[in-house]
Amino acid sequence: GFCHLRNFLTPSCLSALQGEALALERDGNNVFRSEEEHGVALEEGGRFSDFKQRSRKSLIAQDRLPPHSPLLSLFFCSKLSRLLERIVIPAGEEGAERKGELTTGSVPSPPRLFPSRDPLGGVYLNAYKEGDSLGWHFDRSSFFFNLIIREPSRAPDSGPAGRGPVGGDFEFVHCGGDHSAAPAQRLPGKNRTERDCGWESRVEATLKGSREYVEGI
Repeated sequence: GFCHLRNFLTPSCLSALQGEALALERDGNNVFRSEEEHGVALEEGGRFSDFKQRSRKSLIAQDRLPPHSPLLSLFFCSKLSRLLERIVIPAGEEGAERKGELTTGSVPSPPRLFPSRDPLGGVYLNAYKEGDSLGWHFDRSSFFFNLIIREPSRAPDSGPAGRGPVGGDFEFVHCGGDHSAAPAQRLPGKNRTERDCGWESRVEATLKGSREYVEGI
């Protein structure tokens, strides 16, 4: 599933993040341009391998962020980690003992989340311009945290009640159930999670162009 937190940032924090992103984008040395064709499983072979996807985007890695980056401050904020723990750790597992956890006496310590130590991909910026997209794919992590800091451009003739944004949709297909199954996603086109009974048929239908199972933010 997903949890959509509206107005998650204060206006001043959002403004700082937007300003930082724009400044980094202006310097081409900070930007890695990625264009690739891939399968939905992000690896060769397997089911759905015939449904080739195309992804185009610009990335700014963590090591390009300045030392006093507001994005880094947010990423390493312990309060954010604790909030995500409450969201992504299933109910009933808060006190479950897991391999490698420290315990005090017979009372297991609760599962904890910590920021990634990856110096490049711990936290990074994705930028999508006209014609860019993130193709459908199965996510490899047990959860992900996306912070959308800029709305997509609007159609020239949209007006207050016009056609609306040009792309930039954040969508997914959800089936619920077995959380061991991988989610599938896409950004300017869509973003989805599918699992449990019939998730494969839902994925296949979506890859063939069906909108029946598509939800969005």
